[in-house]
Amino acid sequence: MLGVGIQQFASRVVRPSHSSSNLKSNLVANPRRSAVRFGERHVGPLHYLFLRTMASTSSTTDTSTSRLGFDFRTVESKTRKFWDAEGIYQRAKAKADPKKKFFFVDGPPYTSGKVHLGTAWNKTLKDVISRVKRMQGYDVWDRPGYDMHGLPTEKATEKELGITTREEILQLGTEKFIEHCRALCIRNMNDMTEVFKAMGVWMQWDDPYISIDRDYMEGEWWLIKKVHDAGRLYEGEKTMTWDSVNGTALAKHELYYSTVVDKAIYVRFKLLSTDPAWENTSVVIWTTTPWTIPFNLAVMVNPDINYCQVELDLGTGTKERVLVAEALLKDFVENKLKLEAESYKVLRTMSGASLKGLHYKHPFDDVTNKYKELKASMPSVHTVLLNSDFVTTEVGTGIVHVAPGCGPEDYVVGQQNGIRPFNAVNVSGVYEGFEPFNGLLARMDDPKFIELIKKHGSLVHQHDYEHDYPFGERSKEPVIYRTTKQWFFRVEDMKPKLLEEHEKIKWVPEAAGNSFRSWLENLRDNSISKQRFWGTPVPIWRNVDDPSDYVVIGSVKELADLAKLPALPEDIHIPTVDKISFTKVSAKDGKEHVYKRVPDVLDVWVDAGTASFNTLRYPARVGEDVLKQWFPMSFILEGKDQIRGWFNLLHVLSVVVFGQRSFNAAYMHGFINDSMGRKMSKSLGNYILPAEVTEKYGADVMRLYMTSGAAPALDLNYNFKDLDGKMKNTKVFWNLHKWVFDTADAAEVEPMPLDQLVKSPAFGLEEKYVFARLNSTIAQMTQYVSEGDYRLNEFPIPVESFLLDVLSHTYLQLTWEKASSGSDEEKAVTVSVVYHSLVQAMTLLAPVMPFFSEEVYRNLRGAFDGLGVKFYPEESVHLRAWPTVDTALLNPQLEKDMDAAKDAITAVLGGRDKIGVGVKWPLQEVRVNVTLPGYLPSLQRCEQLILQRTGVKKLNFEPLKVDVEVRPNSKVIGKQFGSKTQAVLAYIQNNASTLADLVEKGPNEKHTFSPDASKPSETLSLTAEHLIVKRNAPENYVESSGQFLQVFLNTVRTPELDQEGYLREVTRRVQMLRKKLSLKRKDKVNLTVAVDPVAAKLVHVAGTSGKEFLDERAGVNVLRIVSSKSGFGDVPADFTATEKVKQFTVDI
Repeated sequence: MLGVGIQQFASRVVRPSHSSSNLKSNLVANPRRSAVRFGERHVGPLHYLFLRTMASTSSTTDTSTSRLGFDFRTVESKTRKFWDAEGIYQRAKAKADPKKKFFFVDGPPYTSGKVHLGTAWNKTLKDVISRVKRMQGYDVWDRPGYDMHGLPTEKATEKELGITTREEILQLGTEKFIEHCRALCIRNMNDMTEVFKAMGVWMQWDDPYISIDRDYMEGEWWLIKKVHDAGRLYEGEKTMTWDSVNGTALAKHELYYSTVVDKAIYVRFKLLSTDPAWENTSVVIWTTTPWTIPFNLAVMVNPDINYCQVELDLGTGTKERVLVAEALLKDFVENKLKLEAESYKVLRTMSGASLKGLHYKHPFDDVTNKYKELKASMPSVHTVLLNSDFVTTEVGTGIVHVAPGCGPEDYVVGQQNGIRPFNAVNVSGVYEGFEPFNGLLARMDDPKFIELIKKHGSLVHQHDYEHDYPFGERSKEPVIYRTTKQWFFRVEDMKPKLLEEHEKIKWVPEAAGNSFRSWLENLRDNSISKQRFWGTPVPIWRNVDDPSDYVVIGSVKELADLAKLPALPEDIHIPTVDKISFTKVSAKDGKEHVYKRVPDVLDVWVDAGTASFNTLRYPARVGEDVLKQWFPMSFILEGKDQIRGWFNLLHVLSVVVFGQRSFNAAYMHGFINDSMGRKMSKSLGNYILPAEVTEKYGADVMRLYMTSGAAPALDLNYNFKDLDGKMKNTKVFWNLHKWVFDTADAAEVEPMPLDQLVKSPAFGLEEKYVFARLNSTIAQMTQYVSEGDYRLNEFPIPVESFLLDVLSHTYLQLTWEKASSGSDEEKAVTVSVVYHSLVQAMTLLAPVMPFFSEEVYRNLRGAFDGLGVKFYPEESVHLRAWPTVDTALLNPQLEKDMDAAKDAITAVLGGRDKIGVGVKWPLQEVRVNVTLPGYLPSLQRCEQLILQRTGVKKLNFEPLKVDVEVRPNSKVIGKQFGSKTQAVLAYIQNNASTLADLVEKGPNEKHTFSPDASKPSETLSLTAEHLIVKRNAPENYVESSGQFLQVFLNTVRTPELDQEGYLREVTRRVQMLRKKLSLKRKDKVNLTVAVDPVAAKLVHVAGTSGKEFLDERAGVNVLRIVSSKSGFGDVPADFTATEKVKQFTVDI
C-alpha cells in the first residue's frame, strides 16, 4: 500500500509544445496538496507512469465571473449597473397582484447625521421582508421615510453654525436658521440614500416621504384638527420633566433612566401652633432634590401611619422635638443621626390623620415675601396635608415635601388641596424673579442650596443616595421639573380600547408585546408641543384678546381661506405661518378679533406617528378609498427603544383618529454593540461605520451576518470573526457554481430539464435527498416570513445549511466518483442536480444577498448556449416568483434516513483516520451498534450509500459486544452529591456491569437508585457524566462513535483489498494529471506504468479489470506495464512528471 499523505509534486515537464514553459511555471507556482489518507504497508520500490495524449486539448473560453474567484466589488458594481439599465426594481414591482397588499412603512431615520451600523441592520431586515413579499406577488408599499424635524437636526445645525444657545438662533434669525436646518437634512438624506442603495436596499428612493414636505406637515395639521373635533385636544398647565439644555418640555417617551448618586437631605420645618404640645417641634422631611426646597408649599403625611414626637439634641446643644413616622424612627435617629437609643425620647405617638392642617414656617420665610403672597390666596400653603397614595415608610421620615411646581405627584396633591404650582425656574433651568435665589441653577447648584438651608438652621442631615433618575433622550443630561403650559392629547381614558386593539397585534418577540401592554396600562396624556424652531408649527391660531378662544386649522387651504391669501403657501414652517394672521368673528362673543398662531411646534414624534397615513399621501393627495385599501399596516420593524416611541405614537394616534390599531405585526430588534457587548461610541474607539464593513466584506456578507446575527429584541455584538465566517461560507457558495461549469466542461455534459432529471435511472437516493431537503428548506423559509411567524433572524439559516451541509459537504462528497468517473448519464445527473438546486437556492437567498444571488443566477442562466434561458426565462433572480414546495419531492423520512447515514459515514471516516487508512483503500467490514430507537431501519435503507461513501465492502448491523470498564468520575460526583459522595462511589464500584449497560443506551439515559436500602424513597440519579468509561473493542476492530451509534472497523487486510486500493490510487493520479493538462473526457491517453514484478502481481494492474477500470475513470486507451523506468525505452510521451508519494516515486 502507498504511504500516508501526498507530498508536494516535484514536477518536471517535457512537452514539445509552445505552452510547456507556461504550464511548468504554473505547476511549480501552484503545487496542489491533498488531505486524503492512505494505508501504511509498502508495496514495492519505484513505480513510473508515462502518459501520452491521443487528441489535442482544448477548452471553451468563459469570460464570465463564474470562472474567477469571488470579488464582491466587481459583483456589486456589475449588478447595480444591470439593475439600473434594465429597470429590475420597477419590473419587480410591476409583477405584483394589485389585490394582494403588503403595507409596510419604513420607520424614518433621522437625517441629523450619518448612517450607523444600527440603521444598516434595521434597513437590511426591512429589505429582506420587502423582497420576499414582492417575490410572493404582493403589492408592497415600500416608500422610504426620513425624519427631519426636531432637536437632533437643530443641534447638528447649531454645531455647523458654531452657535449653542437659543439667543444666538434668534440673533441669526429664525428664517436663516431654518434654511440651514433644511439644507443639512437634504444633504444628509442624499448621502444616506446612497449608502442604502449601495447596501442593495430596494425602496422608492426617488419618492421618499419626508416630514418637512408641505403635504406631510398638512397631514399633521389634519390630525390635530381631528383630535380637536373629537374633544381630545386641550391646553393644560402641568408640572413636566424639562430639558434645560434644549429649553423644552419632555414627554414620558422622551426619557430614559440611569442610576445616579445624589445628596439626599433631611430638612426641618418648625410647626406654628399655640398648642403647648407642639412647642419647639418640627416636621422633618427627606428629599433628593435640594433645589426644590424654595418651592415647597406643603408637607404630607399618611393618615393611616403612626407618627412619633421625639425629643433629642440635633447638634445645637439643646433639646428639641421632631416629628417622624414610627416605622422610620430607628433608621432616622440611630442609622442616619448615629444617636444612641438612650439619647432620644419618644414623647408621644399619634395617627397621621390627627396632624391634618398643622401650619409650619418655611426655612426661607424671613428672606422673601413670596410665601406671604401665596398664603394670601391659598390658605393650605405651608400646612400638613393628608395623602395615602404618595406617602410610604420605605425611606425618609414618612413626611413628604410637596412642591406642586416641581413634580407630577406634587402637582396632583396641590390640585387636590387648592394649591397652585409655583416654580420660578426659566427655560434654561435658572432661577429668576425670586430673590435671593436668582441666578442659581436647578439641580446643578444643589450644593449651594444645601448650604443655604444649613445657613438658616434647617439642615438636619445629608447623605449620599443611589437611585434611578430621568435623563433627556436628546441631551443625555438629567432633567428638571418645571410648571409649563403645553398642548395635550387626552388619551388616558382610552386605555381599554388601546389595550383591546393591542391584543390583535402579532409581536415578535412576544415579550415586546408584553412590554407594550405594560406601557399602555401606565399611559398618560401625551404632550404634543415643543418650544423650538425646526418643526411642524402647531396649527392653532389664538384670539389675541381672549387666550381661551382659539381656532384649530386642519389644512393649508383652510388657513388660506381664513387669511384671504392670494395663493396657498408652498412652505408652512414658522417663518411663513407666523406672518399669517386673520380676523374672524368669535363664536364666544360674536365680535371680530385678530387671531395669531401660538408659538410652539409639534413634538417630532407626531411627525413619525402620522407616517401610517402620511406615507400614503392621505389626506393631502388621496382620499379615504386609498386609505381603506391599505390601512392598517401589515408589518413594521424597529429597535427596542420604540416601545415608548414610534410603536406607541402610531398605535395611540391611530386609535384616537381611526378607532383601530395602525399595524398588524411588529418585529423588534435590539441594539448593536461591539464584540465585548459595549455600546459603540467614538470616545471608546469602537465606533464602526457601515462603509468600514462593506469595504472589507461587501454588502452581501454584511447583510447575511446581520440578518441572522441576533434573535428579536436581543443586541447584536458586532464581531469581525463572525463576518470572516460568513465570507468563508459565501466563497463556498461561489465555488459551488464554479463546480457546475468546471464539471460540465470536463465531462462535456449539460444540465437536464427537471422533468427529465427526476426520471433518470441515475437519479438515486442522494439526488432524492437533495431535492427533499431543498423543498423542506423552501417550506421552512416560507413559514419564517409568514404573517403568523416573522422569524426574520432565522430566515437565512435553512438555505445556508442547504448550500453548505447538503450540497457542498454531503452531495458533492457522496457523488465525487460519480461526477468524476461515472457514466455520461451519471455525470449529467450530478451537474443537473447542483445546477437546478443552485438556481432555487439563489432565489431563496436573493432577499438576503441580492448582489451575490443575482450574479450567480445570471451566470447559471447564461451558460450552456442558451439552455439556461430556456430553463429559467426570468432575466433577474429578483423577477422570479418565490419558490413553492413540490410536495412530490418532499420526503421527511428520507431526510431522517440521510441524517442517520451521515452520522454513520462520519463515524466510519473518523475510524479510518484513527487507523490511517484512506477512503480509497477498501475495508472488508464495519460493525454497527445503534443507540437510538428507530435508527437501524434508516441505516439499512441507506446501506449502499454508506458503503459507497466509506469504501466498505459490508455493513454488519448485528451488535458487537464491547468490553466496557466503568469508573466513577469523582470530581463531578463530589460537586453534585456532597455528603452522599461516598455512597455514590461505592454504588458505582458494586454495579459496574449495570452501569455499563446504561452507557451503551446513550448519553441521556438516567439510572436511579437508593443509596440507603433502609430509605428506598430517597433516590439519586446517575448519567453518563458521572462515569469515566473505557471501551475495549475486540481484536482486529477499532471503534469510532457517532451521535447515535458506534461503528467498529475491521482492520484485517487482504491482497484483494490492497489490489483495489492501489488501482484507485493510480487512477486518481492519472485523473489529476489529466486535469492539469486540461484534457477533456473525449481525449484518450496511452499510459505506461513501471512497477516491479511483485507489485504488478499484487495489484493486478496489468490485468483486464485494471485496464477497464482505468479506461472508464481516466480515459486510458492503451495500458503498458514495464518492470522498471529503463524499460520505457523510446516510449513517445506528450507529458512526463515525477511524483513522490512517501517512499514511492511515480513518473508520468
